[in-house]
Amino acid sequence: MLFVYHFDLEVGDREKHKVDFYYEKWTGKVSVKVDEIEAARTRIFFLGQAPILNVNVGDKEKHEVRFDIRPRGPFFMKPTIGVFIDNKMVKTY
Repeated sequence: MLFVYHFDLEVGDREKHKVDFYYEKWTGKVSVKVDEIEAARTRIFFLGQAPILNVNVGDKEKHEVRFDIRPRGPFFMKPTIGVFIDNKMVKTY
């Protein structure tokens, strides 16, 4: 689907968790699931709004995963999504 950003990543060394990110630009829906359970949800209402979502992952091996969504390009058509684990950038989409 056009203007849908969807990806997943594995978090943890010994205690592994699947973190799934979904952003639909036209409706503004943003959601994050951890092991298939919704952990965070928001909606972007205004062009140029730059939400940051924080999700805690793990029981014994704890990690903080942050998604930083920044508008970019003409009419904010292509956002940049930065993924941080424990305050270290691991990937940019």
